[in-house]
Amino acid sequence: APGPSARTLDEPGQPPMGPAFEDAPILTRFLDQTEEQIRRRLSKIKLFERVFLLERDWMTRITMLMLILGIFWGAVGGFDAFGFQTQVVAFSSASALHLSNQEIYSSLTLHGLREFFGMTQQVEMAVFGLLALNALGIQPRHKWSLYLSVGLLNASMLLLQGPVYLTPFNDNYFPAIGWYFLSPLGVLGQSAYVVSPLWFLGWLALCAAVLLWAGWMVAHLLAWRRSPAGATWRRFPVFMWFVLGGLVLIPITYVPVVVSTIWDIGTAYAGWAISPLANQVIFWMFGHSIVYVLFLLPLVVLYFLIPVLARRPVYSYRFAVVSGILFVVLTPLLGIHHIYLTPLPALSVWATMALSFAVVVPSAITVFSLWMTLKGVPARQWEWNAASL
Repeated sequence: APGPSARTLDEPGQPPMGPAFEDAPILTRFLDQTEEQIRRRLSKIKLFERVFLLERDWMTRITMLMLILGIFWGAVGGFDAFGFQTQVVAFSSASALHLSNQEIYSSLTLHGLREFFGMTQQVEMAVFGLLALNALGIQPRHKWSLYLSVGLLNASMLLLQGPVYLTPFNDNYFPAIGWYFLSPLGVLGQSAYVVSPLWFLGWLALCAAVLLWAGWMVAHLLAWRRSPAGATWRRFPVFMWFVLGGLVLIPITYVPVVVSTIWDIGTAYAGWAISPLANQVIFWMFGHSIVYVLFLLPLVVLYFLIPVLARRPVYSYRFAVVSGILFVVLTPLLGIHHIYLTPLPALSVWATMALSFAVVVPSAITVFSLWMTLKGVPARQWEWNAASL
């Protein structure tokens, strides 16, 4: 008998999600059965059951998995930073240095990668997904798209950690090539110190993970928009506008690093011509924007928690939305201010300087809006709990 259609696989009363996210029935059933067997076995261990909330729905389980993995990578990244600091202390006190130059520089790189992406990006994805779907009453679907995103993100952390080798000899150093790996550092045929192909694959896996998650979120929001409940979009909770801003910024942020990485791979292994300056500009479209993509996480949490804890609405809904729009508009324009020492046209440098000051405006609006929301809240009205403390 023919399998169920894509429409019958959607939740009752919910509009279809679109062909890009249609289920593959046989594969989905196999994965569901496998997950259920694993869940039942792990549930017998009380620690796993309580920590990973194995008795809850699949969305809650995946969210907890992402939060726990985020904490893990944050701890590992903190250890990387500790290694760097011990080297600094040894150097300043004229003690014996216990790490090589490559190892100490790689600890900085891995600290940044693990804290930015393994921890913060993953926690942001978990929090945004849970808050958005619950705030709008959306039934989560397409579990395995979300699982794939989580798997790719955490696999990318393993791929990005090396090894780096000095041609023609191999060594066991982790990435000692910094946030940016060209100019022309790290590319075979362009530099004596060459990065492993796993480094490039790690960047591509990271980009695929975050873009897939963004597509998963957009598919849910579009389905919600087509439903009767979607008519209330003008009355979004304030924090939802910042979630939407993140969904706009993610492709603007991650597509440039996909382009930059593919260009590096083509140069290293296919002999493509390369312009280090152009490639660097493309990369820093990502390198700057990712800071603001991740900065949206505390903004969403604050705009969600403060009205709840203060038991009053945000001081100015309009101010909050305007600040979110300004963050989205200004963020993609400022990457050049990370590479002022390169031979860029003077006009682009001065224009970026001016716009860099302009980003103070949405930051000031945000601080003012949140401060005025809190101002004058009596102690007896404040919601005293662990979150508020």
